[in-house]
Amino acid sequence: MHNNPQQQYSADKLAAVSSSLFVLGVSLIKEFYFRDCKSIILDSERGKIFIATIGNKQHPVILMVQTNEQAMLGNVMHGAKKLSEKVSERLNLPK
Repeated sequence: MHNNPQQQYSADKLAAVSSSLFVLGVSLIKEFYFRDCKSIILDSERGKIFIATIGNKQHPVILMVQTNEQAMLGNVMHGAKKLSEKVSERLNLPK
């Protein structure tokens, strides 16, 4: 089965879920005494979802990237990093 390209998503719902997942990831990272949570990856049979922060702790912006099942994780992460840099620059977010 493939994702329906015509599927409509609720931007508000996706923003809320992404933000909540990221907060959970931050909590888990702290439990392991790691330093900072930079990204979260969800992997399923139908694709991947990559969630990352842009900016700094005082001005966080969440980036969410959805892919199909054929996407290579390294490529997704590289592309998301490049996009994050451009968005951060465009929004003039402090690093």
